[in-house]
Amino acid sequence: MKHFLILTLVAVFSCAPATAQDESRDVIHVSYHKCEFPFTDIIAQYKEIILPILQEQVDAGEISYTAMNTHYYGDEWNVIYVTRGESFEKIEAARLDWIRQVRGIEDFEFAGTCNGHKDNLYHVEAETSSD
Repeated sequence: MKHFLILTLVAVFSCAPATAQDESRDVIHVSYHKCEFPFTDIIAQYKEIILPILQEQVDAGEISYTAMNTHYYGDEWNVIYVTRGESFEKIEAARLDWIRQVRGIEDFEFAGTCNGHKDNLYHVEAETSSD
C-alpha cells in the first residue's frame, strides 16, 4: 500500500496543468486522505519525518506554507495536507523531494492507515492577512 500511495503521488504530480497559470496568483495544493482513526501515528510521522523536509523547502523559498489538518467528524476525507507556493512546479518539486526522502525509511507506514486519496490544485483569488 505504501508503494501505491507513492506511485499515485508521482503520477499525479508528473502531469502539467491543462491551462497556463496566471503568474500573479499563488497555487495551493490540497491532498485529501481517508484515514483510520486515531491519527496519532500519522500525526507523529508527519511532524517527525515529512514536516522537517518541507520546512527546508519553506526556508529555501521553494514553497511558502505547508500544514497537516485532521478532523474527528465531517465527511470521510479526514486528513488533509495543504501546501502553498508561487507555482505548480515548485509545489511539485517539494512533494517529490519528501517522497524521495521517505522511500528509504522502512517503518514509514502512512499509506497503510489510509485507504483513499485525492489531490486538488487551487489558485488563490482573494485572501486576508495579519500583516
